[in-house]
Amino acid sequence: MKLTLIIVLLSILFSAPSEAAPWTRTQPVYEVFNVPVVTYSDKEIMQASVGKEIVRALTKKRWAVTKEDKATGVLQAEILVRRHYAKIEIKYSATNYSITYMDSRDLRYRNGEIHRNYNKWIKLLDEAIRQNLIHLY
Repeated sequence: MKLTLIIVLLSILFSAPSEAAPWTRTQPVYEVFNVPVVTYSDKEIMQASVGKEIVRALTKKRWAVTKEDKATGVLQAEILVRRHYAKIEIKYSATNYSITYMDSRDLRYRNGEIHRNYNKWIKLLDEAIRQNLIHLY
């Protein structure tokens, strides 16, 4: 009886699709595309101001800016949390910004999926950028 029960439980466990499994820790990579820069001001926003606020948000969320090209509005940043590493690229202009995955270590990246903590970090960063940009002027 015990052996039958164990076999049934194991077959249910291993036959469940990975998307439905609550214990799975990977998800599709979360990327941010062309988020509009919104402020409560009628003043024209400069690309340099947007870049400055993005860098402030990165710093607040403990990302390190590793490369910045203010002329083209492209920067790269990375984060190291314990042994987990992620690298992103942010493209920005006076009107919008995007956050794109570049590289990682120990975050189980495979076939467009990554550990859910990476997605959480990007969502929190996106939220911080939006908050900074709303109060730009």
